[in-house]
Amino acid sequence: MEFQFGDWVVSPEANIVSNGDAKTQLEPRVMAVLRYLCRHPGAVIPAEEILQACWGSSELGDNPVHKAITQLRRAFGDSSTEPRYIETIRKRGYRAIAPVITFAAPPATTWESGSPFRGLEAFQENHSAIFFGRVQATAQLRELVLTQAAHGCPMALVLGPSGSGKTSLVRAGLLPQLMAGSIRSDEPIGLSSTVYLDCADLGSGTLFQALAGALIDAEINGEPLFPGASADSLGQRLASDPDAVSAELRERACQRTAVGVFVDRLEAVFRAQPGDANRFLQVLDALAKSNCLLILMACRNDFYPEVMAQPVLLALKSRGGHFDVLPPDGAEIAQIVRRPAVAANLSFERDEATGASLDDVLCDASRGNPDTLPLLQYCLNELYRLRSEEGQLKFAVYHELGGIDGAVGVRAEQVVGRLTVPQLDALPRVLSLLVNIGEDQASVTSRRSPLSMLRTEDERELVRVMVEARLFVSELAGEVPSFGVAHEALLRRWPRVSAWVEGHRQALQLCTRLRGQAERWEQAMRRPDLLLPQGMQTQQAAELLQLRDFAIAPLELEFIRHSISRAKLRERINITVVATILLLAVLATVLGLSARNAQRESEEHRIEAEGLMGYMLGEFVEKVRPLGRLELLDDVSARALQYLTATKYSTATPESLIQNAKALQVIAEVNVARANPAKAKEALLAARELLHSTGAPTNTEEHIKTLGANAYWLGSVYLIQREFETAAMYFTEYKRAGERWRSIAPENVDAIIELAYSHGNLGTVALRQGNLERASESFTTSIKLKEQALNKRKTEELTAGLANSIAGLASVKVRLGRLSEAFALYKQSEELLKELHSQSPNDATWQTRLSNTLRFQGELNIAMGQTAQGTQKYREASVILTRLVRQDSSNQEWFYTLAENQLRIIREEISSKDPLASLTNLDLLLKNISPTRTAEPQMARAGALKGRINSLKGEVLLMANRNSEALNSFDVATAELEKLLGKNKSDALLLENYALAQLGRAQARGWGKPESQQDCGQALLTLTRSNGDLRDYHFIVPKALAHRCLGNTVELAEERNKLTQIAYRDERYLRIISSQ
Repeated sequence: MEFQFGDWVVSPEANIVSNGDAKTQLEPRVMAVLRYLCRHPGAVIPAEEILQACWGSSELGDNPVHKAITQLRRAFGDSSTEPRYIETIRKRGYRAIAPVITFAAPPATTWESGSPFRGLEAFQENHSAIFFGRVQATAQLRELVLTQAAHGCPMALVLGPSGSGKTSLVRAGLLPQLMAGSIRSDEPIGLSSTVYLDCADLGSGTLFQALAGALIDAEINGEPLFPGASADSLGQRLASDPDAVSAELRERACQRTAVGVFVDRLEAVFRAQPGDANRFLQVLDALAKSNCLLILMACRNDFYPEVMAQPVLLALKSRGGHFDVLPPDGAEIAQIVRRPAVAANLSFERDEATGASLDDVLCDASRGNPDTLPLLQYCLNELYRLRSEEGQLKFAVYHELGGIDGAVGVRAEQVVGRLTVPQLDALPRVLSLLVNIGEDQASVTSRRSPLSMLRTEDERELVRVMVEARLFVSELAGEVPSFGVAHEALLRRWPRVSAWVEGHRQALQLCTRLRGQAERWEQAMRRPDLLLPQGMQTQQAAELLQLRDFAIAPLELEFIRHSISRAKLRERINITVVATILLLAVLATVLGLSARNAQRESEEHRIEAEGLMGYMLGEFVEKVRPLGRLELLDDVSARALQYLTATKYSTATPESLIQNAKALQVIAEVNVARANPAKAKEALLAARELLHSTGAPTNTEEHIKTLGANAYWLGSVYLIQREFETAAMYFTEYKRAGERWRSIAPENVDAIIELAYSHGNLGTVALRQGNLERASESFTTSIKLKEQALNKRKTEELTAGLANSIAGLASVKVRLGRLSEAFALYKQSEELLKELHSQSPNDATWQTRLSNTLRFQGELNIAMGQTAQGTQKYREASVILTRLVRQDSSNQEWFYTLAENQLRIIREEISSKDPLASLTNLDLLLKNISPTRTAEPQMARAGALKGRINSLKGEVLLMANRNSEALNSFDVATAELEKLLGKNKSDALLLENYALAQLGRAQARGWGKPESQQDCGQALLTLTRSNGDLRDYHFIVPKALAHRCLGNTVELAEERNKLTQIAYRDERYLRIISSQ
């Protein structure tokens, strides 16, 4: 449909602009940009919005928009410095300034500019065509503003809860109705331009500089409001002499108010230095009284006490200048949901079973929700993003999002679910840059922070991904590139974030208070008397520095450190005085010593008894450990733990402290074996406290050895719980203890052994985290140290330890794609363990390790195409594990290992002729593990096993062409495994099984369908961002399957080539990968 733009006739269908005989052909995308600008003449359109509307994504950066604008200017003979058609508005975007005449106007209800829903972002002036449901509120606010203008002070304050739609009401509802072309000429307001100031997004400037920066962009009748002024010069004038600026505006003799100034998030002003808020509001009041400017302000109503403490705002209220935004009623919600959809030619799905339409469900769910508007808009925008090809908003998507309440959280979890573990670990520090909690009230507010505060590439990538997902925003704030949350509803409705905020509420309040104190200190030339006083405030600030993953700005950091230094100086002075007093007390103390002799004798008897108890516990454990019957010590260990943790040790000897620490560590070992990590940690932390107490010997071999053992067991507990970072921390401590011990006694074999074990443990953690280089180095060092120790002393335990390290190195070789080398190492480990097993056939420890080595060999056999040999290895392992479980059916480690082994046997024995025969075994296995899981809610292993069983059920059902049932099984598997990925994104086995479940779900639907393509793309993204090694078939196979699903022939050929290079021969997957 043709229209005229200035002197040019625009023909969108032909992509031609013409002016008489002059004609220019435009690229389709350039024409789309021109049409979008001309749909909103005079409105400033951000580059990001143009990208979203014309390219369908804002991930491309601003460069495509800049190029399109350049081509348009070239076509029109326009200039960027003296524009006649398209004007660049500094830091904001572009606007069409030439007249736009539509020859045949499209229907008013048509919206062709992308999503008609705004998600977490506010509606702006150019969205007025799709801003529905606020007719009454807009009319009331319009009347209030016109009344204020008629009385000589066009000023109003809009109040409402966070998420009530204050910004949208002003920008998309009120301001378009007050523009000169939309209002009668006899009204006191006829705006020719509008400017916007976000008080929570000032960058490094002051309030006055930010206000000046907005005002210099304002125009009256095409002329700048303040000709020749800069943000700095005008900001200084506003701060020092606002009345003079107002007088200058009055000299213009404005016939009616011509410039709209919208000051958003006014609540941020109340966190400024004392007096600044009052001065800023006085400036706004002076500008409003010039009658040239309409001053509109928006503020959260939970800051009402602060509002009423300001004389300017109190006077405004007395003049009737406050407007309260009320929640939308049912009819208004219906308009908000339905009318934008009609304008964009969308439809809502109807549930055939209930007859309910999705729009009715959305309306009902929105009523009574304090965050109705942002959550509803976000849910609608997600429904639009995942709409059907016919433009229908679907129930399935709505349920997957978790409804209106869950949409933001679900989307946020989906986004962060694609991040690597280090990137996700950066979230707490990033959040600390974005959240404010006032000292005197509990309200949580958002703030902007400079991008320069991001320290690492992981933090920067996290912010980039969140900005692309429109959960965060990134923009210039006072010439400073900054970022923040898109809406404060994200802080309340994303469970991960709201839990973090609650857990750090005191720290956030403290940080907000310190920010103001540090600014006052800086502005007062760092006067020492403005530092924190000695005592609680300094102590709290010092504790803030110790918080892990909590960001503190450089100025606040300096302020805290200067305060601490000053407090320490005063403390040294106090200590000198106190020391003098203590000397006088020594005499009195000496006189009382004789009274302690009788008490000491009693204490010695108690210490002897505790030593005997610790010795007996250790002896019992040594007797029952080989039998695997540590449950026999449940009762005695519980009683011992209760006694040892309740006893005070102020008078204990160094020897008794170590003896009791050892007893506690024995109790911990019992609880580890009994799958009770909470009690194990309780015992270990109590032992740790004893070992670090003042009475403990610090440099004896026994003390260092016990410290190392304590760190080992703590690391083991966290390793079982898959908290790899914490496990690595304790195993590193274990290694340092071994190094200290060896430095004291270089020839002590026990010291060499402990050091060797510490390297082996660190290798295990590194392997689970995907750090293969570190894992290989740790296992190699462990093997060398154990061989060195074996040359000095040969023991069964040390031989088994060597077998473990060799198996660990074999696992690294598997991840590196060196399958033959890995198999040879596993074989070497097996030979060592078989020798031990033949010497002590009933020892449960050797049986467990031998079964593990057999299982690893079985997996490699199958990967190399030797299915029969691999299945036989699994069967040999099953015999050993079955014997162990019968010996102690409550041992969780044995039980799960046996279940995993049985699952692998079932997998290899599935018959293509009768695949459903295996379903009975799978259901029985699933039934067996479910009750056990409820007994150990702190473990993730059962959840992973349940996911794998359901995934294999899906494969079986696919083989039987029962795709609908297969899809259900894959859905259950995906959900189960997805829950575990939060803390375990570096777990290779978990990632492989999660990706395979997603790919199975895609195959069940049919690989060519859009939903399947999305599943395959998600699986590929998960694997790509997992830091999985390129040579590890655990990652190569699912990647190849994903490329096969997506039709990426080049990438699929690359993955096949990798599998060929590492001699991977598992026909089960090669058949699928090779099929066309």
